[in-house]
Amino acid sequence: MRILSCGSGMQSTALALMSCENAMTSSTMYLPVYDAVIFCDLGFEPPWVMRQTEFIRSACQIAGIPFVILDSPLHEDLLRNFGERRTVSIPWWTLRADGHKAKMPRNCTSACTFCPFHKNAFFQYLRENEPEQYQKLFEVDCLLRDKNPKSPMDSDLFISYSRKRLYELTPEDCEDGEYFEYRGERIWNGF
Repeated sequence: MRILSCGSGMQSTALALMSCENAMTSSTMYLPVYDAVIFCDLGFEPPWVMRQTEFIRSACQIAGIPFVILDSPLHEDLLRNFGERRTVSIPWWTLRADGHKAKMPRNCTSACTFCPFHKNAFFQYLRENEPEQYQKLFEVDCLLRDKNPKSPMDSDLFISYSRKRLYELTPEDCEDGEYFEYRGERIWNGF
């Protein structure tokens, strides 16, 4: 069985669409036709990821490839259980009272809204353009501030790699968007 694990990013979108094209033309050039495409919804994806997921689902439906969305409510689990019982390990940025900085182990792969690998520019974008998403993200940030996990954790936890609360991020902190030069123009590389 050939299954595509789809995160709705550039690579998995390309693979899904190439497979759809092959299914509709009875070709297996470069890529097989997948038996299924699976997206795992963690319950707190940025809105554009869910729009992309719907686009891929529609293409798969037209091509006759089953598209499955697995409901894995990581966000709900975090809100319900953080500090009380074990939750999935998110690679939060840490800061101990003595100034020691580290990162918790990573056991996840999707770039959900509260992913600590986002740039501060992402958080600023949400604050300015996606207020509902930002409010939910702010609630997670407050949870990390107010409710540390059980010992042996001896560090404060942060979503931002700057090891600041979201409301403490300055405009200078948020100038970390990735750009590249193309024909004399500065092009934003996205999130």
